Amino acid sequence: MNLKELGRGLLRPGDGLRQRATRSAFWILAARAADQLFNMVRILVLARLLSPNDFGLMGIALLTLSALDAFSQTGFNTALIQKKGEVKDYLDTAFTLLFLRGAVLFALLFIAAPYLAAFFDAPQATTIIRVIGLSLFAQGLTNIGIIYFQKELEFNKQFAYQASGTLAVMIVGIGAAVTLRSVWALVLGQLAANLVRLVASYILHPYRPHLRLATGKAKELYNFGKWVFFESVLGYLHNQGDQALVGKILGVASLGFYQLALRISLLLVEIDNVAATVAFPLFARMQDDTGRLRETYLRALQLAAFVSFPLTGFLIAMAPDLTQVVLGAKWLPIVLPMQILTLSAVPKGIGFLADSAFWAVGKPHIRTGLSAVYLLVLVAVMYPLTLAVGLTGTALSVLLASSVTTLVALYILLKRVLFCPFAQLLTSIRSTLLAATAMTIVIAYERVFLSWEGERLLGLAVALVIGAATYLGLSYVFDKLHPTGLYKNINDRVADLAKPDRIKVAQS
Repeated sequence: MNLKELGRGLLRPGDGLRQRATRSAFWILAARAADQLFNMVRILVLARLLSPNDFGLMGIALLTLSALDAFSQTGFNTALIQKKGEVKDYLDTAFTLLFLRGAVLFALLFIAAPYLAAFFDAPQATTIIRVIGLSLFAQGLTNIGIIYFQKELEFNKQFAYQASGTLAVMIVGIGAAVTLRSVWALVLGQLAANLVRLVASYILHPYRPHLRLATGKAKELYNFGKWVFFESVLGYLHNQGDQALVGKILGVASLGFYQLALRISLLLVEIDNVAATVAFPLFARMQDDTGRLRETYLRALQLAAFVSFPLTGFLIAMAPDLTQVVLGAKWLPIVLPMQILTLSAVPKGIGFLADSAFWAVGKPHIRTGLSAVYLLVLVAVMYPLTLAVGLTGTALSVLLASSVTTLVALYILLKRVLFCPFAQLLTSIRSTLLAATAMTIVIAYERVFLSWEGERLLGLAVALVIGAATYLGLSYVFDKLHPTGLYKNINDRVADLAKPDRIKVAQS
């Protein structure tokens, strides 16, 4: 394989199902990597220029925005992707309802803004909430045709769509921060991202939606989408409930600390999100073939773990130095909560892939039940732990709830959907888990033993090199001593990026 062949392969969608999935994974990973890279640059600049209170005010606005979004989710996009066959006849109905939803939500948010700001004792958030509400209106106007990017595994187009907003939020956000030095830099960046993606949706896909409502088709979409709605409501409560509690009990500045710690930890979840995003339409094509579904799930989990496990270990071990170098001393209170939240990203990421399997086989109600389990555990422990030890207690409650829910999810998935022994799942990620654990211990020991005080940036570089060498070397040795197919899986995926297309995608 040469670079020219690889380039040609990546530009083609691929006719073979496995090739399409592999190339889609590449583009999704590229999109998420670019997204996180630009976000990290943005966070670095904004954290230096703005205060935790600014981040907290923006956090209040985003919490209210997310609440309205979650409590009005239609689930139509997910239903269209999961549905077998052509869905063009459903697109205008879905677009019409999504447009009406966006307009109504914007109006409600505009009216409710003063009361929402008063709840958090932050009256200055009123105008921010009203302006940021324009994002809901923009989302309602987005071209519904972009669902084909995921349905047809055309993630090179999804990459362009996502990257357009990422560039906008970075350029506008940083420019506004340098000029304004206020929370409005965050607000304007968020608005720019949504407006640019709105325009990009019509540039990247030729479908032109119309306001047209077919009640029969709407009902059909709702029958699947209602479970996405229920899961969305529960998802908001367990994804945003901790932030709302922190903002209410500990104050706006503490919410700023917590949200930044959470945002950094969730960078790791994005890796598993890549696997889950690609896996959903792939699993949906295999929903009637349990053997293929099981094999594909285990391979996807193995690849996601290969990347996310070592990054988790590195971030936990080097969190103090990363915070000091990247964000500055004023953000040091987030170190321990960030380490705990980073660890919770492991079960969360595994849970995302399980979600894709449940949705693909037409059992979204299982995911809804799992969200309820998460919420019950979170409600039971979060308030007392937050009162006892502050942000650290909140982070511990998230870790506990994530771990319990993912164990339940894996039990149901392996027992009722994949018919797979738990030992087989552990075998698929054994080499990665052992190597990542050993790497984390080596990095932590190196950090204490060499003590890079005063030269933290050099210490981070040394730790990165030592960690990468330790992890890659040990994972290779472990996989050779007790074969799990890890490196064969990696080699196969790389080969899929460039080899000619031969197997046609099965038509639904």
